[in-house]
Amino acid sequence: MTDLLQIISRLESSGGTLTLDWDRVRYRIPPGNPLASSLLDQLRQRREGLAEVLRARGKGLAPCGRPDCAGCYGIGDGGDLHPPKVSVDWLEWLQKWEPGSSKVQ
Repeated sequence: MTDLLQIISRLESSGGTLTLDWDRVRYRIPPGNPLASSLLDQLRQRREGLAEVLRARGKGLAPCGRPDCAGCYGIGDGGDLHPPKVSVDWLEWLQKWEPGSSKVQ
């Protein structure tokens, strides 16, 4: 899945877009962009995983599908970072546990 996420990210960075229309993947790439064309060819070889990633995006999930991820991104060497979603409740909970906090119960 990591390779797929990196290809999608690179395609979108090069001006391309991907959407899911029921079970059909739709795309737009800038005309005459050889990088976007190459990335699109790579995505065509991974159709099943691509639809799953786009479906997850439509549900408000990050491309990795993890509900706690705020939006993953590649860090090279095939690794991804998954920054957590943050809410006011989570921040209050975190502050409660900081050393020296008066909120510790």
